[in-house]
Amino acid sequence: MRRYVLMTVMALAIALGGFAITPPQDAGSLNVFIAKMKSDCSSIRFGVTLVYQRDDDGFQKDWFLVQVYDQVGGGRYAEFVQGIEEGESPFFWVSPRVEGAPLKSKYRIEIYDLDGDGNILGLIDRVYYDCVTGDSWRDEDPDFWTDETKDQNITCYTTHGIYTTNTASEDGNVMVMWSYSKDEGAEKFLVESIFVEQGKGLDEVYVDPPCNVYIWLYFQPLSDNRLYYMPSQYWPHDHYGTGEIFDVGVNPMYNTFFPFDGPVRTPTPFP
Repeated sequence: MRRYVLMTVMALAIALGGFAITPPQDAGSLNVFIAKMKSDCSSIRFGVTLVYQRDDDGFQKDWFLVQVYDQVGGGRYAEFVQGIEEGESPFFWVSPRVEGAPLKSKYRIEIYDLDGDGNILGLIDRVYYDCVTGDSWRDEDPDFWTDETKDQNITCYTTHGIYTTNTASEDGNVMVMWSYSKDEGAEKFLVESIFVEQGKGLDEVYVDPPCNVYIWLYFQPLSDNRLYYMPSQYWPHDHYGTGEIFDVGVNPMYNTFFPFDGPVRTPTPFP
């Protein structure tokens, strides 16, 4: 089981939040998220957050297929089959360098869910990337895994901001998770995956977890496959719980910091 590393926190609460009440609904969570792409237009590398959902092969592994295409020309440059165990989840997988110069500078990355025999069960995520402009986009939202057994607790989704008081000491990925319980061992679900370069921080980045749940932030540096807890301003006395409404300006900011003594960030400039 992956080891979580805890650290002390220094931060103040700032007001932020969200509003939109709906009837109880299923709790949706991402099981794959393409979070990072980098290309010189003759090759591409990318990072994908994988989340364990089911045992595909009887050996407690969930399997995924990743394919890279020339979006305009239609040729396939590479494909990878990647499996993760439940104890590794969530896991930020970084591709090797994929050679290929696409027509009109556009790549397409697709991720599929596989069964234990390698058969495709369905498309999970598809992202387009323009290596000239650095822009990426989706033509539809990533596929969500729906937890139908705990839907009685989900009445709405809310918006919360994240702010780090320092910057990342190395490249890595921030996993934004939520759980029904504040216990460390509680089952956690992925809200979003955010790639952060060395020397960069999170400056009022907004995420949309369910209402009335607990948020957990973890940092996975590229040099280390472990997840490091990024506590809120309430830890260790309490954990960060989400609000009951969807209205920016109500719920507190999740103030946190990167591990490994990343440099203190300069103040955010104001106009």
